[in-house]
This record gives sequence, structure tokens and C-alpha cells, in this order.
Amino acid sequence: MLFQKYFSCKYFPVCLGICVLLLQSLYADDAEAQANYKSGVEALQAQDYVEAAGHFAKAEFNAKSVDLKFQSAMREAESYRTAGYLGKEYETIEKIIKCYPTRIDYGQMVARELAIGDAYYHGYADPAFWSLRFIPWLTDRSRMEEVYKSAIKHAPFAPGGDTARLRLAVHYLKEGKNEEALKLLREIIRCYPKTEAARYAMLELGNALSEMS
Repeated sequence: MLFQKYFSCKYFPVCLGICVLLLQSLYADDAEAQANYKSGVEALQAQDYVEAAGHFAKAEFNAKSVDLKFQSAMREAESYRTAGYLGKEYETIEKIIKCYPTRIDYGQMVARELAIGDAYYHGYADPAFWSLRFIPWLTDRSRMEEVYKSAIKHAPFAPGGDTARLRLAVHYLKEGKNEEALKLLREIIRCYPKTEAARYAMLELGNALSEMS
């Protein structure tokens, strides 16, 4: 009892000082993150969306509060979406799904990834350099395959998963990746038996097997 009293009296100021320093460090980090977040909001208001995304990314990195981290990441994705920079939006959504899975509408996030994959399928291309985005032929590679695969991995039976699989399968057949294509076509037929995608999958599967025989 005496030892406990002695220990408490002797070390209490030290412990209190450490706690104060830790709290100061926490608030200092969040203060910097709040400043980054504010800069992001100002850049959004000025319609400089990619710059805003950069500020929100810094806020997410610097913040200690999980709430602030999450809100910053969501605003980062929003900024890229508003800018029409879908590759960067996809990367941010992947970060959000990985780091904040309990705070999101999971189905909504996957649906957005599928929509981005659809955009690539229909011909969208990211600019190779954002500052030179006005040059129409200076574009980056298509990320359709990557985006569709991520969405299917996150939610194998999400609405639109059948169409994504079918488009991936046709892409693989064109690339000569027959095994990957056949696997997807069979998944469509098995998992979505009464859909239009399943009917096309059966046709593609028959043609592919015929050519391979």
C-alpha cells in the first residue's frame, strides 16, 4: 500500500506530462490535417478538382482521427469523380474499401467501380498527364480489366457482375487468354442462368470451345 502510494506520488507528474505531450501531438497532427482539408474545400470551390484531391489526400495521410481520415478520403474520391479523372477515383475507392470497410456503403462503392469499368469499356481513357489532358491522343492505358476484376473480387454477386464477367471474358478471348475466359463464361452460366449475359456466355463458350478443338 505504501509502495503504491509512493509510486503514484513520485511518477504521477511524469505520467501526466507524457499524456499531455501525446495529446498535443495528436491535436497538432489533426490541426495540420484540418488545414489540408480546408485547402481542399477551397480548391473545390475554385473548381480546381485535382488540386483539391491532392489536399484531401494529404489530410487523410496526416490525420490521426479516423473520422477525419475517412471524410478526407471520401472527399478525395469525390474530387476525382467531379474532375472526370476515373483512374484516380478508382485508386481512391480501393483505398477506402481497404482502410474503412465498416464506414462505407459497400454495395455503393462496388457499383461505382463497376460504373468506372463500364466507362473504360465504352472507350474512356485517362490522360497520360493531367496537365496535358487537352491533347486527345495523349492517353494512358485502359484499366477496364483491373477495375472489373477488383469489383468482382469485392462483391462476386453484385448487380452488374454478370455483364462485367462477360466483357472480361470477351477481352480475354481477344488477348488469347482462353483459360481465364472459359472460367468466367462458365461462372456466368452457373451463377446467372436466366440472364441475357448467360445466353451470350453460352454462345461465346460454344464458339471458343469449337475454335480450340
